[in-house]
Amino acid sequence: MSIESRLREKATENAKILAIRLPNLQRELELALSRVSELNKKIEIAETAMERAQSFESRVASRFQCPHCWIENHSRADLESISAGDDVFQCAACGRIEKLYARP
Repeated sequence: MSIESRLREKATENAKILAIRLPNLQRELELALSRVSELNKKIEIAETAMERAQSFESRVASRFQCPHCWIENHSRADLESISAGDDVFQCAACGRIEKLYARP
């Protein structure tokens, strides 16, 4: 077999190997693009967090509001008292628990 034939054979072998890897590479790319999208959303939230914090209302009508839902989702969500002393609250939307002991 000539050198040229061997080189063509090597090129074909390499191409087959890459063709086999193609679906995995495509999945990796999809995951990476999804991660980039998630990071861009987090960056946008972080960039506007202070602005949202300034407009946060801790109480709407008679209901305390979840600070996390407002900052992260720009949405109002009620906090429900889950302790007898009304010092521990749970968000009805995100489920976070806030321990808000009043200071004298």
